[in-house]
Amino acid sequence: MAADITTYLKSIRQARYGKDVREAIASGIETCYNDGKTGATDLQAREDIIELRDNFMTQEQFDTFWDDITKGDD
Repeated sequence: MAADITTYLKSIRQARYGKDVREAIASGIETCYNDGKTGATDLQAREDIIELRDNFMTQEQFDTFWDDITKGDD
């Protein structure tokens, strides 16, 4: 999340005019929605990796594969 939820709540509570309140609420909801989409995408990617591992590799092969990926090009 770009900001802590308390930042959005404070923004909503401190808004003085209707348009400012609406914008604060909309911004908070939009950020929560985008964060949720990102989390769902990450979860799907993890599930896909696990499925690939289970279908095509032994645990040892997967561990070697994952080590090579996470090592990087230092």
